[in-house]
Amino acid sequence: MFLGLFTKKELMREVNREKVKSYKNGYSDAEQTINYLYEEIDFKDEQIHALEKENRSIKRKIRKERHEEIRRIRAIAKRTKKLRVKKKCEARLDKIALNK
Repeated sequence: MFLGLFTKKELMREVNREKVKSYKNGYSDAEQTINYLYEEIDFKDEQIHALEKENRSIKRKIRKERHEEIRRIRAIAKRTKKLRVKKKCEARLDKIALNK
């Protein structure tokens, strides 16, 4: 994602360079180049937005899986009467909490 933002920043610098070059020459021959660069910037914005959306859905999925695993472990610990099994369940829950 940072790569996309960096590229957008570079494209904006290129747009500004083309504008300065055009103004120095006294005519607007860089209009086509500037428009192309703006289209590239819009395309990069769309890509960044899509990546952010995908990232949110992946995080949501991981959170849901982790919650389900915690629920199963707690159910096992609640169901059993053996202290050894309960300690193992607590250790697994601690391990999951550390990996968040």
